[in-house]
Amino acid sequence: MGKDTIHLEQVIITNHDNVIILRKFFGNTKIIVPVDVAVSLKVNNLYGELQFLGQPVYELRNESLSLTTPDFKRAHKSVKIILSTFVGNIEVVRK
Repeated sequence: MGKDTIHLEQVIITNHDNVIILRKFFGNTKIIVPVDVAVSLKVNNLYGELQFLGQPVYELRNESLSLTTPDFKRAHKSVKIILSTFVGNIEVVRK
């Protein structure tokens, strides 16, 4: 219940004007990003965990967190992901 997976491998991503906004109440979210795309992630979460591209797991308790890949500003392809959820784990992985 409430488990969502967003695949970005088949999406055409150009330049830096790509923004994805997700709002949900409950459930886990997995976002699959292509290897050649830089990522900026902004998360607001009441209760859950965040796994971002192999980094250590962040435990979120009524927190906001912003993470980016090191190459975000100079990358040819990038995506900004804004995610707001009450309860649920978030996972961003490369494929």
